[in-house]
Amino acid sequence: YFSKLNADGGVHGRKIKLLLKDDGYEPARTAVETHSLIEQDKVFALIGYVGTPTSRAAMPIALAARVPYLFAFTGAEFLRMPVRKWVFNVRASYYDETEKIVERLTKDLGIRKIAILMQDDSFGETVKGGLAGALYGRDLHIQAEARIKRNSLDVAGAVQELKNAQPDAIVFVGTYMQLAAAVKQARTIGLKTRFLTVSFIGTENFISEAGADADGVYITQVVPSPHNTSLPLIQSYLADIAPADIGYGSLEGYIDAWVFSEALRKAGPEPS
Repeated sequence: YFSKLNADGGVHGRKIKLLLKDDGYEPARTAVETHSLIEQDKVFALIGYVGTPTSRAAMPIALAARVPYLFAFTGAEFLRMPVRKWVFNVRASYYDETEKIVERLTKDLGIRKIAILMQDDSFGETVKGGLAGALYGRDLHIQAEARIKRNSLDVAGAVQELKNAQPDAIVFVGTYMQLAAAVKQARTIGLKTRFLTVSFIGTENFISEAGADADGVYITQVVPSPHNTSLPLIQSYLADIAPADIGYGSLEGYIDAWVFSEALRKAGPEPS
């Protein structure tokens, strides 16, 4: 989106420069890179950070520097409540997503035995909080819980824990490679259950990693289908994005860039 915008002259005659940093999904590296972006690169705004624990590390730095923290790729509640002057979100929250997961499981399928396989950090805790709240509102509770370490593919023990509980559904909280490993492990040990996860997973990456084992996994989404050409937004997106990059994650980034650009336009030629 920014490439197209810049080719058309930018916003009020100014081009947008997008700087990319890789924090490896590790909060300590996030903090270092955030300080670098603000203090050395003198960025106007921080946009599209990936993850809950990483955002938890970056947000206080952005707030202290009075730099806008925009549209993080996470539905974490601390980015929404309490409302903070410099923090803005586009996507729905994990509370919204888990509410829909529980609604569909209980209302459509009559399922009541729901477990969680979660990343052992603030991301896992946030989604767990949303899941527990959605279940509590229906006089239910999380039947069983197992945890995995961030960036670890050692999921066998956790999956075995959940097999012993025999849940009818497992809500997964983690990354796509971990979910692929968990689903494969479940198949190996004969755990027959539904896996569900929130939009953070990276749908296309998960399908590619899991292969046939991805069949039957349910993923909530916070943006429209990137293939729904009845929407003008998707028509523009497909015209601007390379075919290999089409997917839910890139569509969310495209929407974020669009919203940011519209805000810049409305702020006038000399945004503060």
